[in-house]
Amino acid sequence: MPELMRALKTYIIDKSLFFPRRKTPFPAPLFQRLAFSIAAILFPLCTFAESPPPAVRTQIALQDSTKADLLLFWEEKDLYVESATRVEKPLTQAAENITVITAREIEAMNAHSVAEVLNRAAGLFVQYLGQDFVTSSLLHIQGSEPRHVTVLLDGVVWNFLSDGSAETLDIPVRIIDRIEIVKGPASSAWGSSLGGVINIITKDTGETAIPRGSASASYGEADSQEYTVELHGKVGPVGYYLYAGRQNSDGLRDSRDYERNSFYGKVSVNPNDDLDLLLTVGYSDPFLSGGDNKNLLADSRTDLSTLFVTGALDLRLPRGLGLKGGV
Repeated sequence: MPELMRALKTYIIDKSLFFPRRKTPFPAPLFQRLAFSIAAILFPLCTFAESPPPAVRTQIALQDSTKADLLLFWEEKDLYVESATRVEKPLTQAAENITVITAREIEAMNAHSVAEVLNRAAGLFVQYLGQDFVTSSLLHIQGSEPRHVTVLLDGVVWNFLSDGSAETLDIPVRIIDRIEIVKGPASSAWGSSLGGVINIITKDTGETAIPRGSASASYGEADSQEYTVELHGKVGPVGYYLYAGRQNSDGLRDSRDYERNSFYGKVSVNPNDDLDLLLTVGYSDPFLSGGDNKNLLADSRTDLSTLFVTGALDLRLPRGLGLKGGV
């Protein structure tokens, strides 16, 4: 078919059908008109047959441009979310209203608590129970009640059993790799979460034999201090990530002192290409004094101690099957 079209186009041009050399026009022969009509009909069809349909071309172009645009602001790993359906999928294919806050953005905020990070997300309101260096808070998504917001740390529900609210005071900011916020009902995937879901995902274990890490220290007003140490690497099939930190402050107002010691560790084991094992251990003991309440003649204090241990298994079976579990 392409050879026929080239022959017809060459013949028509040679015969000067479009630009006759004679000064006076003359009627073209019947076979020239017929050849021109066939070429005008078949040429677009041949071009269309050699390229994908318009709908497919538009979809491919949209996907490529969207991914390229997203990579200007996020890393490749941040373009996939798991909070929408509990299964990892591209962010562009998630129907839910999702906001992703990355570790790079958290570092740029210079935030000292998870509540500070969440307070900057659109559609999420943080109700502070007294404003200071670090304070207790209640979380609302698009006007929902705190008990309707499910908070997860690596898939572990962080809400209290008593009233259903969640306290993020005992989660160190430095261990966070990203935060996925689902705005709107997500009960079909996560259970009781009428207002939405805040899924806090921690950093992965290291991939290099040479250990890498970082240490930071900060000091500010009212003797406010923060010290953190991170270390990650891999020894054979065992990868690890370790964190230790301390925060303390005399409080920006009288009698509002605060302190917290925290530790977090993650170990991954890959015995073979088809099996992944993961173990995490965390501990935190925030203590917060709310100061004297002159109206109630009382002094409020918050003293928490959190210890959690989780385990996960990922087994890949033949024919694309798999088995995942966690405790």
